[in-house]
Amino acid sequence: MDEPNPTTPAAPETTPTQPAEQPAPAAAPAESAPKKSKKGLVITIVILLITVAGGVTAALLIPMLTRIDYGPAYRQARDLTSKLTDSVFNQVDCYTVVDDIEALDYGDSSYDELVDVCKNSFIDKSLNIAVESLGETDGVKRDSKIKALYDEFNSDYQKIVEASDNIEVKLEAYRAMHKFLLDSSKTLSVTVQNSEEVYYFRVKTATESWAKTLTDSGIDTLVTYGNGWKEKVDALADANEKMLKVRADILAEDSHVARLFDYEDRDEYKTAKAEYEQKLEEYKEYVKNNQPNVKELFPIGMTDRSGLIKKFSDMKDLITTTYQEHYNKDSGDCTDIFGTVICE
Repeated sequence: MDEPNPTTPAAPETTPTQPAEQPAPAAAPAESAPKKSKKGLVITIVILLITVAGGVTAALLIPMLTRIDYGPAYRQARDLTSKLTDSVFNQVDCYTVVDDIEALDYGDSSYDELVDVCKNSFIDKSLNIAVESLGETDGVKRDSKIKALYDEFNSDYQKIVEASDNIEVKLEAYRAMHKFLLDSSKTLSVTVQNSEEVYYFRVKTATESWAKTLTDSGIDTLVTYGNGWKEKVDALADANEKMLKVRADILAEDSHVARLFDYEDRDEYKTAKAEYEQKLEEYKEYVKNNQPNVKELFPIGMTDRSGLIKKFSDMKDLITTTYQEHYNKDSGDCTDIFGTVICE
């Protein structure tokens, strides 16, 4: 019987080579996990800080950005008060210019002064600029209540602006027509005989210069009327001179006729008088049908001045009281007495 080979040991019990050391690699994730957590925490903290800082900044910036500065509106309205009052006061003379164009108790110079004051109240553009600038201020644009009052006031004010269109031409028409009416009133002398109006032609040589008041105005309507008026007046003047010459000739022939005034029965005088009366009638009809109505042709639009001032005052009062509530102490605009702000 064969004995076991001593060189061949019995197979030992096999044991896994270091099996307990296999889980060791799992320890690596355990070390990296805290690193990721720290980074995330840092990021989170940074985000929170930014958010908090942003909130604080927003809390500071939003009121600053939304705050309305009423100072410029207050100062603009305050300065506008005197300008508006002066303009409205001066434009009262415009009413007189319009209403009294046919009034003959005004001399040339006094009526011209009214025209000049009226014109200057319109052509001064500084008031227009001031009203427009007020509308551009923060206090008017961004405060709905003040904006509503400004719009009401400005709507009425724009009527004055519209009235200023071609104001110099319009007022020149009033000036020229008034002077013409004043001068031409001397053309005929009116007396009453037997309850009937009798017209006597008085002046001829001056009529050309009177007509030139219109024909030199440069206003087509007045130029046309002035030329037509002079034509009718010249024809009337010629007929008047002819009638007076016939009368003088008859009187020169016979003093008895002069004494009895029966020259009116002479045929030659009747013919001359009839011609004169015809020319007189043509003259009167021409004036009646063709004399320009300057008030209609050249209207000067006038808004309700008292209403305009009232609307401005309401707006200014609201601007003032609102500014007192949101007063900028560094401006020095108003009086601050122990925390009580008083703005004029």
